[in-house]
Amino acid sequence: MDSLLNILPKDVGVFSSFGSSVSFAAKNKQNVDSLVLSRLTDNDNSSDQIGLGFKDIYKSLSITEQKVVNALNEILADHLPEGVQSLDPQYADPEFTAENIVSGITAFFGLYQKQNPNLSAEEVLDSFMELARKGVDQGYGDAFDTLKSIGAFDIEGIQSGVEKTKSLIEQKLTAFEDKMKIQLGISSPNLETEVSSSTRSEILKQAATYSINLTA
Repeated sequence: MDSLLNILPKDVGVFSSFGSSVSFAAKNKQNVDSLVLSRLTDNDNSSDQIGLGFKDIYKSLSITEQKVVNALNEILADHLPEGVQSLDPQYADPEFTAENIVSGITAFFGLYQKQNPNLSAEEVLDSFMELARKGVDQGYGDAFDTLKSIGAFDIEGIQSGVEKTKSLIEQKLTAFEDKMKIQLGISSPNLETEVSSSTRSEILKQAATYSINLTA
């Protein structure tokens, strides 16, 4: 398999472990599997892995404790020279962060599929999702441990924010995987789920009508 360097422009920014745009740099001998994984985890540089992970995790939190801010600024010095305070507060939302992360990851699927023509649709989807989940788990594991070590979890809401973001990422990855299984013809829409949803909607409509009649 060819390196992505043979496909993408030299200066293109690609998503990092948590959806950040970073300078594209990789060895020519890397194959697609190792390159995708390295972009998901930034395995080539452990400090980058932690830093880039923190940058995006911070977007889903609201950290004001000065000692924690100082520690994060030190860790992120190479990536956020103006400090974590420079991040736009509108991004301090787990849902927004998770959506950006998953969008960045899943945008790579089409290219990954083209680079693995010998794999069946099911095999390429399974291998891609395995790489994606491994990257997310590794990046979050490192970030979680470091946040804990600097006392960030002593602040109310920080740990729950990190965990919520991770949970939302997994939900969105699963939703993408289910959608692709249908698009690739690996599985059919779940008729039982569709019927159940329709039935629930009808029950809710009837309940609403009944409630209106009672209060009329």
